[in-house]
Amino acid sequence: MDYFNDDIEKVKKIVSGEKYYVEDLAALYKNTNEDLIKIYKDIDFRDKKVLSVQASSDQLFSSLILGAKEVDTFDANRLTEYYYYLRKWCLEETKKYYLSANNKLLESILEKHYDENKYAAKLWLELIKVAKPNLYYSSLFFREPLYWSVPYKGREEELIKILKEKEHNFNCINIFEKTDLNKKYDIIILSNIIEYLLDLEDKELEKVFTNNMLNLIEEGGIIISSKILNPRYEECELDKYFDHKEGSEGRILYGGEYAPLSYQYTKKKIDYK
Repeated sequence: MDYFNDDIEKVKKIVSGEKYYVEDLAALYKNTNEDLIKIYKDIDFRDKKVLSVQASSDQLFSSLILGAKEVDTFDANRLTEYYYYLRKWCLEETKKYYLSANNKLLESILEKHYDENKYAAKLWLELIKVAKPNLYYSSLFFREPLYWSVPYKGREEELIKILKEKEHNFNCINIFEKTDLNKKYDIIILSNIIEYLLDLEDKELEKVFTNNMLNLIEEGGIIISSKILNPRYEECELDKYFDHKEGSEGRILYGGEYAPLSYQYTKKKIDYK
C-alpha cells in the first residue's frame, strides 16, 4: 500500500475540519442514518448473495445477521474500508453495536488487533492523536441522526461469530461509473445513493448506473433504496427497466408529508437487448 502514508495525511485534514473530503477519502457516517430494522423487515436475506454499500458497515452487519450467505461491499470512499475494521474490532471487544467514544479504549483495541490489519490499525492510532475533542466527536464523522436502528442490536455476540467466519470483500468503486464487477447478486443495498444521483441531474450517469444495476442483479433479485433527503418519489433511468414498490414497513415525516422509508426495485419482465 504505497499510498498509505498519503492517506493518513489526507484524513488528518478531514479530522481537523479543514476539508470535508480529500480526493477519494471523505467524512464518514459513524452509524447508519436509516431505520434498518423496518427497511429490511420484509426482505428474506437467508442464503442470499448481497452487494451492499460499505458506508458505516451497518448495512453489511445487518445483512449477515439476517442470514445472508455472502456480502460484498462497495464504496467510492476508501476510508470506509478502514472504518470497517475499527467497527469490527470495537464490536468484538465491547460487545456493543455502536462505536466507543473512549479514546483510551480504542487505542487498546487497535493495539490488540494490529496484526490483523496493520494499515487500518495504524491509521486509526494516528487519527486518535489529532482528533479533537476525541475521535468519536471529531469532524471525521457526520452528525448522528435522531433515530436509527440495526437488526443486530442485542445479537452482537452472534454477529461477532459470523464475522470471524467471513472474509471482507470490499470494492472501491463509484457505482455511477462503469464497473468491472463480474458477479450477480440476489439483493443490492444502495442506502440513499439514488437521491444523490438525482441531485447530480446527469442523464448519462443515470444510464451508466442503471446498466450497472442490470448487470449486477440476479433475475428475481431486489434492489433496496432508502429515502432520506426527499419525501417524493422521483423517476430516473432505472424506472425504464425496473418496477418499484414502497417498502412495506414504516413511514417518515418530511415537513408535514409522510413518505416511505424505502423503495424496492425488481426487473421488469421485458427483453433488455
